[in-house]
Amino acid sequence: MKLTPSSPEFDRVYGGDALKILQFYARDGEVAPAQKTILCYGVLNAKTIRMDPVVEGLHPSVNRCVEVSPAKTTSYTLIAEGAGGATVSQSVTVRVSPR
Repeated sequence: MKLTPSSPEFDRVYGGDALKILQFYARDGEVAPAQKTILCYGVLNAKTIRMDPVVEGLHPSVNRCVEVSPAKTTSYTLIAEGAGGATVSQSVTVRVSPR
């Protein structure tokens, strides 16, 4: 059975029309200086999303990953905003190990 936003099973699995962050994680919890890693996120019923500090190339999706290269240990916060103006957020930290 294919899950589509209009199917009853979609509502059961994903929670209807509630604004949610389904997932937000870093592929690597720790990286070496100048090393890149991937942040993956999934949001449901978000009109817009943003990240602090700013990460380019974000858009609402149930499953998307973006590349980051933190210069120092950084906590990234994903903020999703719904159509009614409500927001939800979640944070993840990527540690940069000493040389």
